[in-house]
Amino acid sequence: MSKEILSGFGERVRKAREAAGFANQKKLAKVLGVATGTVGNWEAENNTPTLQQTAELARVLRISVDALLGESHGRHGQSLEQTIREIVKDEIALLAARLPRRTSVEVLRLVRAERKSESGEQSPPESKQHQGAQGASTEGTQQ
Repeated sequence: MSKEILSGFGERVRKAREAAGFANQKKLAKVLGVATGTVGNWEAENNTPTLQQTAELARVLRISVDALLGESHGRHGQSLEQTIREIVKDEIALLAARLPRRTSVEVLRLVRAERKSESGEQSPPESKQHQGAQGASTEGTQQ
């Protein structure tokens, strides 16, 4: 890891460890499958975890890798979440451009319905024509 990322890394690991309920380095080390000294070295900034260890450390501590690394902003000063949404939106647009128009419209309808269900809104009932088409497409796949 670069010196910039390393700066404060140990303190972030310690704070996250304590916040996650690991009273000491030994308990965290046991869950991660590493030596107690390894966690101690991370917290003292004498050593850094591998990429795989960093991902597992973040998962166990229930924080993002970005928070663990002290990275709170994405590109152009946006929040990391905004940056991720922008990247995903761009990728979806590229994929949708490759699909036939009818398929793109159907994918967009499904995404909007999923967003509504996640936000607690109720989606309007599907039209009889769409239900019939959907049933026809799945009939051949059932065995």
